[in-house]
Amino acid sequence: MKNESESNSLTTIIGFVLVAVILIGSQLLLRPKRTQPQSAVAPTPVQPQPAGTAQPAASAVVPTAAPTLAPLSAEPARESVVVLENSLLRVEFSSFGGTVKSALLKKYDAEIV
Repeated sequence: MKNESESNSLTTIIGFVLVAVILIGSQLLLRPKRTQPQSAVAPTPVQPQPAGTAQPAASAVVPTAAPTLAPLSAEPARESVVVLENSLLRVEFSSFGGTVKSALLKKYDAEIV
């Protein structure tokens, strides 16, 4: 019996070590890659041109703001009522969460709301 108890505790220790290795390994291997920031583009110096020559159109990139997203407009759903009825009972269910709107016991002429 003592040998079996030692075997169980050794199995438990090995299990915990393997779980720890898997957790630590996954954190190290699956972390996001570091990207180096892009270097800033150095502006090119503008050379003065004589007054009589036409200047070519400059192709400057103008940063634009990111588009904003408008919230979705959704109209509320209409409630529908499903009626289950037999000779003893009439039950009305709402489509909002499947709640019971009313239950009527026909034999006792009693309504549960």
